[in-house]
This record gives sequence, C-alpha cells and structure tokens, in this order.
Amino acid sequence: MRALIFSPLWGILFIAFGLGPVLSRTSDWLPISRNVIGFLVGALAAYLTYQFREDVSSASGEG
Repeated sequence: MRALIFSPLWGILFIAFGLGPVLSRTSDWLPISRNVIGFLVGALAAYLTYQFREDVSSASGEG
C-alpha cells in the first residue's frame, strides 16, 4: 500500500525519463513498447517481492 503514495511520482518519472527520450529520437513502436513492457515487468516484480515478503513474515509469526 505504501507504493500507492508514490504512484504519481512514478508516472511522472516514467513519462519524463522513460518515454520522453525515446519519443524525441524516434516514433517507432518497438522501443516504446520495450520501455512500457520493461516498466510493467519491474512494477510486477516489485509487487510480487512485497507480497512474498508479507507471506513469509506472516507464516513465521512476525506480522
């Protein structure tokens, strides 16, 4: 839930530093789709890591 606080910041950074340089160089879809897919994979990995840590801590009785 903490990530939701920073979600507007991630959106701004993704557009400014993720899509901005690519769109200024080219209008091809391949680099744009690679950046979008890379961002989504990173977000999914962070989410799954957070969920895994919660599951482990609740299973061990630390939560």
